Amino acid sequence: MKMRSIIPGITVSRAHSLIKADLIDEYRFLVHPLIMGSRKKFFKEGFPLSKLKLVHSEQLDLGVAQLIYEKASS
Repeated sequence: MKMRSIIPGITVSRAHSLIKADLIDEYRFLVHPLIMGSRKKFFKEGFPLSKLKLVHSEQLDLGVAQLIYEKASS
């Protein structure tokens, strides 16, 4: 049985701590079609995005896209 934890509305600072501790197995992003000013980056400089594998993408209502990434095999 796969253990799952859900952390809705996590702050970027908390996410950085969990990423650094290698405690995240899956990332789920909802991408909204709007432009916002400068914000903190979710992934800090130097995070190797090659560690992630896109496992699902889906277009939702109003142009929102859901992207699900898992850790890539080493």
